[in-house]
Amino acid sequence: MEKEKHSHKHTEAEIQEKVIIYQLLNKQLEELRRDAVIIQERLLELDGTRQAIEELKKPREDVLIPIGSGFYLYGKITGKKILSNVGADVMVDRSVEDAIEMIEEKKKELERLKSDVERDTNNVVKTINEMLPEIQEMIREVQEGEK
Repeated sequence: MEKEKHSHKHTEAEIQEKVIIYQLLNKQLEELRRDAVIIQERLLELDGTRQAIEELKKPREDVLIPIGSGFYLYGKITGKKILSNVGADVMVDRSVEDAIEMIEEKKKELERLKSDVERDTNNVVKTINEMLPEIQEMIREVQEGEK
């Protein structure tokens, strides 16, 4: 009888351990889903930037320059160079073609990252889906043992 009680407590400890792992996996899944959203937003931003740069190839007299909060300035494009931030607020002149190439490289990097996040998400979901029935079965066994 004493042995049975000890075994019963061991099962409860196993259940608690599984539940904690299950909860941690769910938190990891939430983070992966947030990462996926951020990556997708960044990809959309890069697409918008590329589109804006492509517009520079078209001859124009006046352009609208956004200054924030829905306000714009009229301006003229005086050259074919684009400034890009390379980090630590250091700006570098780039040609339109170089800027587009840089955007495409960033997009490829993000697509690889997106693929990694999708793979990790699928693995976590698979593990969660495998764990849930195990936990439910362990709980059922403990409940039946208490009867």
